[in-house]
Amino acid sequence: MPEAKKETKPQPKQVETDPIKIAIPLVVQNEGYKEKAYYDKLGKVWTIGTGITRYSDGTPVKQGDTITKEQNDKELYNYLQKGHEALKKRPAYKDMNPNQIASALDLTFNIGYNWTKAKNASLLDATSSKEKLVNLPDAMRKYTKAGGKVVQGLVNRRERGVELFNTPYTPPPPPPSPQPQPVSSVPLGLMIKGDNGLPTFDVRPSLA
Repeated sequence: MPEAKKETKPQPKQVETDPIKIAIPLVVQNEGYKEKAYYDKLGKVWTIGTGITRYSDGTPVKQGDTITKEQNDKELYNYLQKGHEALKKRPAYKDMNPNQIASALDLTFNIGYNWTKAKNASLLDATSSKEKLVNLPDAMRKYTKAGGKVVQGLVNRRERGVELFNTPYTPPPPPPSPQPQPVSSVPLGLMIKGDNGLPTFDVRPSLA
């Protein structure tokens, strides 16, 4: 008879804890990816990759630039990291879960990580305390205009961000506790007292 196949249990899905890595797929979905630099007529700036206008070293994107997917991901991570550092300064940051932080990072990537301007008052207020975090989705929804007009693409982007914000986050399970070491199976008869008077293994050569 053929040997029965052993049933393999599905492995638990890895839970991502880094909000930047959670945010990257959303940013890429919203921004798209272009290998060659293009002129953004709305923003009036040369742009490349996933909406990048300046590289990590501060150099602006210029006509003729190209970027690989790997380079783009690195630049994107670095930019979101700056936004993350700015977000950490908000009082409510400690009460946000990784999905909520990632949602705010997508918005930050879109509008800039300087949240100190008066025009960002609603965002500042919504991140001023744990109790006011519930207002952040509506505050995010206010940023749907470009050139003074509501842009449907931005409306859709904000709704995707709000959806992530409202997605429950389940933290990964704690690491397993260390297992106790097995008790020695050596018969007590093979143990003798050492120099310190405590039991030890009999390592004397056999006379047999």
